[in-house]
Amino acid sequence: MSNYEFENVDEHEQARILYYRACIAEFQQLGYQEAFLDEVLRQQRALRNTCSDPNPLQNE
Repeated sequence: MSNYEFENVDEHEQARILYYRACIAEFQQLGYQEAFLDEVLRQQRALRNTCSDPNPLQNE
């Protein structure tokens, strides 16, 4: 955050803004991690389904 952004803001308000920005960054990071885990679990389920049914054409 630049000094220009804090030019007319008191110290308490500056701390509040920095805290909120840190919270937003943390929530974004958690969102990326959740999306990654969802993708890994989806891939594992797909692999398990493929491995449990070696010849899926027989079932049709």
